Amino acid sequence: MEKLAHEILKFADFSSEAYLSNYGKYNYQSLKKYIGLKYVQHIARRSPDRFRADFIVSLDSESFALRPFSFLNWTFEHSSNRRLFYLENCRPGTGLGLMKYLIPSPGWLLEYYQWIYEDRILDDLTEFMSANSFDWFKLSTDPGNLIFIEVFYYSFLFNKNSENNYGYSFLSSLQTFLNVNNITEDQLKAYVPAIYGRANFLEDTRVHVRSQFPLFTRWLTTFYQHYSLRTFKPEDDPSIWEFLKESRSIQVVVSDPAEALYSKAMTGFFNDGTYMSPF
Repeated sequence: MEKLAHEILKFADFSSEAYLSNYGKYNYQSLKKYIGLKYVQHIARRSPDRFRADFIVSLDSESFALRPFSFLNWTFEHSSNRRLFYLENCRPGTGLGLMKYLIPSPGWLLEYYQWIYEDRILDDLTEFMSANSFDWFKLSTDPGNLIFIEVFYYSFLFNKNSENNYGYSFLSSLQTFLNVNNITEDQLKAYVPAIYGRANFLEDTRVHVRSQFPLFTRWLTTFYQHYSLRTFKPEDDPSIWEFLKESRSIQVVVSDPAEALYSKAMTGFFNDGTYMSPF
């Protein structure tokens, strides 16, 4: 990390331990992810063949596969249907870090955890950060001003989507969920009252996949299948197992899944009995 921070971001003196202590784990995680993204660009452009990394897929280190999948297919799917889910009017500034950078946001943009970055947008974001004197050493540890690099990237993308012709659609996670299942907000609220008043919707639907809410679980399966969503952030509850088994579009679970779920996946439970190996 220290070597890359110096090589990629030209930090004269950098200590992971000191940065983590001073700026907290979320800012540190975002810095690591950003350096990783820039490093992929760096090695691609320095390679003998000078190949271009048009898309870069980022995953949590704890992620693992439930079913066979291909990163290449993910990028093909993404390039043919560029879309991002968000929850409108919810935490519009959270995760941007230091609002002086003034990147408008439509709401909460960390609803879906399939993180695919585009080379040209990363270049534009880097240029924007430089032009606005973005400083990784002047970040706040206040919860409302943390940097989540995914949200920072998505907010920039939202702000520049038309101007730079990125070609993305921004979909309300709640509204599309209702439309796909042909239900109303009142019906959803009556069936799962706790789903309202939360700071997100799609990101944390996992907490409502429970045996007492079988109808909601079917709605969620329909939603995932309809949009061919590939990743899911699970909860440590056996009810999740049946949902994941039925939701065949889901290929990878992310964000520190439970050990019991990992063991179940390795037996082939989610893959028609075919043994799955980790990455």
